[in-house]
Order: sequence, then structure tokens, then C-alpha cells
Amino acid sequence: MFSFHANKNKGFTMVESMVALVIMSFGMIALVKFQVGMVGYGGLVKAKTAATTLAQQKIENLRNRVLVNDTSLDDTVTSPASSNLCGAGYAYDDVNGGGVSNAPIATNPDKITLVNTDYIRCYKITTVAATSTQPEFKNVTAKLVWNDTANVQQAVQLDSKIAWNDPGDSAFVATTSTSSSTLATPSGGAVLGGTNDYSGGIPGGATSNGDGTSTYQPGDGTTEIISDSTGEVLLTVLSGYTLSTISGNVYVDGTNSTAQTTAYASYPVISDAGYCTRTIASPMQQVTGLYSYYQYQCYVGSSWYGNVGIVRTDNPNSNARVCLGDPSASDTVLSTIRTYRGYETRNDASNNLIVDGNGDAIYFPVGITGGAALGAHHFLITNITGNPSDSDCVTEMSTSEFAGNPDDFYCMSGTCPGTASSATLTVTGAYTVGMVGSIQVTNGGLCSIASGSYSCDVTYVAGTSWSGSITVNPATGYEVCSTNPLTFTGLAADSANNDVTLAATGACAGGASSYQVDGFVTIGSGNPAPKTTSLSGLTVTVSPSASASCTYSYTNGDLSGEIDCDVPAGFSGTITLGGYDFRDTANVLDYSSSAVNADLTNQNITIAR
Repeated sequence: MFSFHANKNKGFTMVESMVALVIMSFGMIALVKFQVGMVGYGGLVKAKTAATTLAQQKIENLRNRVLVNDTSLDDTVTSPASSNLCGAGYAYDDVNGGGVSNAPIATNPDKITLVNTDYIRCYKITTVAATSTQPEFKNVTAKLVWNDTANVQQAVQLDSKIAWNDPGDSAFVATTSTSSSTLATPSGGAVLGGTNDYSGGIPGGATSNGDGTSTYQPGDGTTEIISDSTGEVLLTVLSGYTLSTISGNVYVDGTNSTAQTTAYASYPVISDAGYCTRTIASPMQQVTGLYSYYQYQCYVGSSWYGNVGIVRTDNPNSNARVCLGDPSASDTVLSTIRTYRGYETRNDASNNLIVDGNGDAIYFPVGITGGAALGAHHFLITNITGNPSDSDCVTEMSTSEFAGNPDDFYCMSGTCPGTASSATLTVTGAYTVGMVGSIQVTNGGLCSIASGSYSCDVTYVAGTSWSGSITVNPATGYEVCSTNPLTFTGLAADSANNDVTLAATGACAGGASSYQVDGFVTIGSGNPAPKTTSLSGLTVTVSPSASASCTYSYTNGDLSGEIDCDVPAGFSGTITLGGYDFRDTANVLDYSSSAVNADLTNQNITIAR
């Protein structure tokens, strides 16, 4: 007899199927959330990278401008209005030159758009007075704020210290009677960003750079660096200029995970206007037993000069150092930045060499050559304990990787007057405590004030003399009663007792007979391109001209100039800038409704493009 038994374990019941479906649904939801989170995280990383670049560019801008005693380097309390977006103590960066605003980021006229994100850039400056063991320096903080995709405000903040660099190395750079012998910050022939949008795809004809960007010439004479991932134009080289590059490796001492983490947290940065990329392989490239490293490349327009450096976002410890130079030549230096400069001699209209009063050739600044590709400009990030010196880098740097590596100064021309000998003298005087805001000196100097006295150290070519002026900027509510500025001619030794008399506004005995009206002339950023890349041909006139005079000077023929006027007390006329197609720019300083009864600085004119 045969008997049959039903197999009760065959197949799935409806309940089992539903349970499996629910479990799988939870897994799919978790996976989707994870993917969304990773996309958001990737966007945040890109935004932070761009913010870090913009912050460092502001610091580099200030680092270059500290050499010209720019009044914008005074403590933040005298800078543009405090920013509600960045927090107490910060000032807005007046990007568009039209004054600052507390408007929301999306509608703020000073927003900077990069990587499809709107940023507001702010800064904070505090002065640390000179002591017997250190010179005066400034603590500088640059801060970028933006809203992420969830409309939550994010921020990146970089801190640095900037101080006067001995100008003896630039002593032969051409000067005028009212400008310093140091260099203003140039942009060369490029501007950040661009007007074209390639979010729909990289255009045909573009050439991949192999670092996440492509180079494209749209046919209007410009050259664009485009982000491969977003289609955004990162840098535009203007018509008439040529793209140039600076590249190398960033090495980190070690090959373990700590070294690689440090590499990921370091970024190459460049002063305005350029754009740097970094290419990190996976796994990260290594020199066996020595270093982990990645490649960087910076794009600039011809005529650019400035700084390229390394910034870290991982709060490194006090032993963290960056080494530059060639250990095989014992030419190493501790520095986070490398300075790029070029110089040339010129002939006058009669084809004679332009010289100074001693018959020495005057050197004029020049930028990077169009189409130049400066390579193997490496950095080493390492740790050195104790009180390190430049020579300590020799033992940290492999001779094979760093042979021929430039130190912290790279000459982009055949001759750089870096060995010019210099001499220094000091001008001192007294003032009433609390009445002075700042003191400035022209032609290669730096001033400090403390406890009712001031001291200005000036540097000039050894064997000659120094000529310049010292201007006192009174604190709010006060005016200078004595001669201001103090003018010096042919000074070759220390000068003391150059005292300054101040009083409450309007309280000077008889009042000053004349006042200084000073300001800067610049060309605004953005598009269209300016009709000229030099402000050397401008003129300045004053009306009425009785007992009044004005001079105009320009810095090396670049995009900056300076107005210096001496007007009688109570002057209620106009100062007019001429010699240029000003388009929609107000080129007149009008005092008809507010007479001049005090020295006025920062009477600036920004020419619209």
C-alpha cells in the first residue's frame, strides 16, 4: 500500500512574503538616505574647498598690500561697517566697490559666486604692537559664509599673521614722489569666474587638463578654465592675454594614514586672480618609505605676479611646518608661501637707460610670461620640534624629489634685484595719547604708535638718502593742528622730536591753514573688460585752484593710482579726475555741500568697467 504525505514546507505563504517585503523596504529607505547624504556631503566638501580658496586669496591680498601701508590694513574698527552675517568684530569685504550691505547672502551686492554657491567674504584685522623682541604685526582673519542646500549657514575661517617685509630687496623698484617702492597686488590678465554657463555640458573643442578642469576658447579672444563637474567658468583670461600655469607636488612627510589625512586637509592657494586645482590619486601616490603626495596646478593670466602657498584646514599642531627649496644646495627655507616676481630695466624716449640719482639702473616690475608653464615647484609638509630654523629642512627633504626646487622667492625674469644692500633710519616724535588713529609713512617705511609717541622705521638704498612724508590720521573727534604731513628730504640719519599737535575738532588755535585730501583710483572687477589696463594717463584738476594743488601718481602702470591734494581750510570746490572714458563712473569729488576742515583720506574713485 502506498501512502502519500503532503510537503507542508514547499513555497512561501503570503505572510512570509509580506514580512520579506517590509524588511527589504527598510533597507531600500536606508540606502536612499545614505546616497542622499553622500551627495550632500560631496556638495559640502566642494563648497568648503571653494570657500578656503576665497579666504586665502583675501589673506594673500592683504599680505601683499601690507607693503604699501594701505589704510585698509588699519584695525577692523576703522574698516567697513560691521557684518551681521559673519558675526561681531568682522567687516565685509567690499567686493563691488559700492559700499557694504547687510542684505541676505542671495541678494547681497558683494556676494561671490563660485561652484554654484553664493558666498559673503568678511575679514578681521587687529594690530599687535612692536616690542623689544618682535616687530609690529597684524592678526588677520578671513571668513566665508554661505547657505548649504538645506539653507543652513556654513562657514570657513582662516587665520594668519602679516607683517612688514624688509623692502631692501626691492629697493631699486621704480617709484614716484608719493608712492611706496613696493608692489600693489595685480591680477595679471585674468579674472575669477566668467559670464558663460556650460552646465549643459563641456563645449566641443575644450581641452581636458586632467585635473577636473578643461581649457576652452569661446572665440571672443578670451580663454576659460571650466569645471568638468559643474560647467562653471572658474577663471577667465582676458582678450590680449595668455594662459600660464604653475604646478608641482605637495608632499607630506610619511606614508601612513595620518600623513594621508594631512594631505587631504591641505590645499594649494594663489593670490588674486588665479585658480588652483589639486589631483589626489586613489590610493594616494607615495615615495616609498618617505612621502605621500598629490599634484597641484595653478592657472593665471600673463603679467600676473603674486604668491602661491599651502593652507591647512585640520588645525595642525605647533610643530607643523612647510619646507621649500633645494636640500642638495643647502638652500632651504621654512615658509608656507612662495613669492613670484619679475623685473626689467627700461629706456627713456631717447633710448637711454632709466637710472636713479646715483646712476644705478631702476628696475620695473613685470609679471609671468604668456604661455609659461612653471613646473616642479614643490612643497613639503612636515613636523619639526623645538625652535626650527631654515636649515632644519635639509634633513627633512629628499635630494632626489627636491633637486632644483625653488625656495620662497622665484624670479620670473633674467634679473631680480634681491641682493640690493639697504640702510635703515628711524623718525620719532610725540603726540597726545588718545588723539591719533594711525600714522603712515611713504617710500619704504612702517610706523608704530604707543603711549604718546610714534616711531617710523624707513629703509632705503645704502649710500643714498631717504625722502618721504609722514601723515598723521587723527582719531575720531580730533584734528591735527601742526604741519601734516611732515615732509623729509635727503634724510640719512635718525630724526627725533618730530612732534605732532592735535586738538578736538575745531579747537586748533586759529585752525590749520590747509588740509590733505587723498584717495585711491582703481578699476572695478567683473565684466566687461576695461578699456585700458593702465591708469598712467589720468589727470586730476581742482576748482577753485586758488591756494589748492593736486597731484596724481600711478603704481607701475597697473590698475591703481593715487590722488594727493592740498586744499585751503574751508575748501568747498571739486576735484575732478580726467583722461579716461568713465562710462557711468562718478569721477568728481564734490565738497560744495561739506567744506573741507580736516585731513580726508580714502576719498576713493572706482572706475566702472
